[in-house]
Amino acid sequence: MKNSIMWKYIDEEPNSINRLLASQDIHQIVQIIRHYDEVIFVAHGSSFNAAITIHNFFSKMTGIHTEVFTPSQFISNKLEISKEKRELIIAISQTGTSRGVIEAIEYAHRNGNYVLGLTDNADTLVERRSDSTAYIYCGNEESNAKTKGYTNTLVLLLLLAIHTGIVRKHISEQIAKDVIKEIESSISMIPTVKNHVLQRLNEARFGKDEKTMYIIGNGMNYGTAMEGQLKIMETMCIPTAFNNTGEFSHGMHRSVNKNVDSIVIDVGKIEHNDTLTTWKFLSRNGSKSILITTNPEIQGNLVIHIPYFKLTQSVILTTLIIQVVSTFIPELNGLDPNRASHNEFPKEIETRIL
Repeated sequence: MKNSIMWKYIDEEPNSINRLLASQDIHQIVQIIRHYDEVIFVAHGSSFNAAITIHNFFSKMTGIHTEVFTPSQFISNKLEISKEKRELIIAISQTGTSRGVIEAIEYAHRNGNYVLGLTDNADTLVERRSDSTAYIYCGNEESNAKTKGYTNTLVLLLLLAIHTGIVRKHISEQIAKDVIKEIESSISMIPTVKNHVLQRLNEARFGKDEKTMYIIGNGMNYGTAMEGQLKIMETMCIPTAFNNTGEFSHGMHRSVNKNVDSIVIDVGKIEHNDTLTTWKFLSRNGSKSILITTNPEIQGNLVIHIPYFKLTQSVILTTLIIQVVSTFIPELNGLDPNRASHNEFPKEIETRIL
């Protein structure tokens, strides 16, 4: 069908990422981040998934300890913000209107913390109540399930990490250049990978009459699996679950049946043998199972090959595939991925403050 506005946003990703790469904001922001001993990311939904994906990379590149909380976890469980360590709160909200993130900013300020807001929109409560702001530069995205906003958030966090690492002298400029090269190479491959994925999905009619989806990922792509779960729930409105390979055999495998479609992400050598075993199990006992892999030797009609980017673990391209799948499947089933479904609930719970 290819009628959804989400296709337009996916196609805009290369340009939106390039706008971010050209931004000068980042160099000013890293002068703030460099002085802190700990960074605490606070976010909802896709922004939370992006922070989970990148936070270990962020620690590795900067030498700064990181934690990730949803706003309610941060307010309820971060009972005492350390006075011995300098802690920076990075509050992420693409729209700038997330009530929980705004409440977390207010809580952080009551405890004397500096807050860096990451958002796409100026003059919102997140932007106004943060002490400094870095912009996501994804542009307008009027869909429930975010695509380019999520990808730009990933890239912004990657850039903040490497540039902070340089000014703290924790990494070499060559490592930063290598990360930039991986990002740029990923951008250049987006149209080709998108078309390749659509061809495989069309040939297999993957997701026809889909009832349940499982998504398995490891390393940085554990966060991609989390985002995949959210995207399928948002666009198909069906039960969806995620996990990593190591935990899949601790109970989740017992629920597999012929109604379960799945996506397994196999990047580099992270639990490679167990990941392949898991994919074969899901292909044999479930319905249809996609394997996203960087290993060209593995073949199959639902095997999708992408290049291996060691530093970023190919997260931009694995994310793209998840976005294409989550937009394709509802349209295959005659549904609008962005259709209304219990839209009254976010209003009842006041998810956003305009």
